[in-house]
Amino acid sequence: MRASIRQFLGSKVFWLGLLAYLAVAAALLVLQHRGEIARAEQQAALQLTAATQGVVESTEAILSFRRKSILFLAETPPIQGIVRARENGGIDPRDGSSLANWEDRLEQIFLAYLQSNPDVFQARLIGVADGGREVVRVERTSTGDAVAAPEAQLQQKGDRPYLAAALSRLAKTPYVSPINLEWDFGAVVVPHRPTARVAVPVYPEAGGAPIGIVIINIDLTQRIEQFVAAAPPGGTMYVLKHAAREMVRGVREAGGIWTMADLAGYEVKRRAVTRGTFRGYDVVSMPPPSSGGVLLVQMLGVLDQFDLNSHGYDSAWTVHRMAEAMK
Repeated sequence: MRASIRQFLGSKVFWLGLLAYLAVAAALLVLQHRGEIARAEQQAALQLTAATQGVVESTEAILSFRRKSILFLAETPPIQGIVRARENGGIDPRDGSSLANWEDRLEQIFLAYLQSNPDVFQARLIGVADGGREVVRVERTSTGDAVAAPEAQLQQKGDRPYLAAALSRLAKTPYVSPINLEWDFGAVVVPHRPTARVAVPVYPEAGGAPIGIVIINIDLTQRIEQFVAAAPPGGTMYVLKHAAREMVRGVREAGGIWTMADLAGYEVKRRAVTRGTFRGYDVVSMPPPSSGGVLLVQMLGVLDQFDLNSHGYDSAWTVHRMAEAMK
């Protein structure tokens, strides 16, 4: 009996059967593992959807409310009072108010509006004339106070995309800008402040082309922080705007395989920099897997053995050694 068992265990039939069993078991394990991954991905997707839906809906509600707010501000009496005064030598023919009177009244309305709306940090009336110069600007300072900008600090905004976009709208049709960083005096404001702008064109009562826009700037820092904090345990949320879509589109049009999921899953790696020295200077460059930093340090190490200055930068001797070091 034992001899028969040993003979069977040593037969090709046994080993082929064992291999077939192991192959089937391995296939079953792979399928089970793939099923677990698929279920985990589905669960993660549901968690992400649930985590972000509330933040998205609340942000949409805020922007919807701000659309109504901008229509209210554009309908306040000082707006058309300023228009009439500007068209009649600085005096409103309807009630005799001066342009300065109407601008002061609009400043007070903007100040009250900012004081009661903490997420709005700027309210402005911008004209078409003089390169899109601001007529009235009220803004929130770093201490949280709302102040009116003096005339000397009013800026030209004719090159900003939101001005042209808002002017192209029909009357009482608000424009909501893409979310981007706040600009002031031609530069990005630091610390960075993600900003959405809601604007509406101002048309003269007598009709004709719009003469400017009323616009408010909304600080979305808190909303984005809430979005990032909504990530499920072990997850990280990223805010990707239209730039990410354009990157993916450009890569795919060039034959690449990028997807939005690739960018969403991207993880920044912090690595120690590549360091070297060259004639008393510390050289700090990109670490591997980039090869440039290592090659730069090696190249400078080779050139450090030669007195390049004595032969001149453009001499054949110097160029020869630099070319050899760069190979």
